[in-house]
Amino acid sequence: MGSVRAYPGIRRVSIREAQKQLTRDRLISAAIEVMVERGFDAATIDEIASHANVGRTTLYSYFHGKQDFAIAIGEYMELEVLRAFTDMKRIQPGNLKDLNAWFDSYATRVAALAPAMSIVPVSHDSLTHSLHDQDAAAEEILAEWAQRGWVAHTAAPSQSLRLLFNLVGRWLSYHSVYDVPEPEHSREALLELVNSEIRRIVRRAHT
Repeated sequence: MGSVRAYPGIRRVSIREAQKQLTRDRLISAAIEVMVERGFDAATIDEIASHANVGRTTLYSYFHGKQDFAIAIGEYMELEVLRAFTDMKRIQPGNLKDLNAWFDSYATRVAALAPAMSIVPVSHDSLTHSLHDQDAAAEEILAEWAQRGWVAHTAAPSQSLRLLFNLVGRWLSYHSVYDVPEPEHSREALLELVNSEIRRIVRRAHT
């Protein structure tokens, strides 16, 4: 779990910083579990601290109150979704085995995020920020594919890729978050569509 909003934002950290991040992550996980069980309003700071096995003083050195937790949970969800999108760069366009592996990984993330989604609804501002980050992720994916010989073939490839990613996310939300029954063969049909669209967005460069 993480809450750094910078993208891609990878840097070396000290052991002390890593330990602090682990404590912060543990507090966020505890807050999600307590708030899912008790509800946001009923959950208390003491319960969250106890669940995370830390003292109140330690908790307050990271979060000033439940609203801070709500913000952190929202940022965590955004970052996990962004990571799922960026993972698409590992796919070899047209390779259904790669696409299936990516889909399974994304489905696992969405299932893990489901409890948090019941605590922090998506706001207009967070959605706008998320879409902006997804555009950057799409450019990164396309750049990686280009290095492997797959070039963009549509007028707005990053937007097309982002829309495709969000289509998959919506499908996963229906079945993983809202428990809508999955129609027979719908996964296969979705993956065939995604595979076809990826091959429309990028094509193998001529050598």
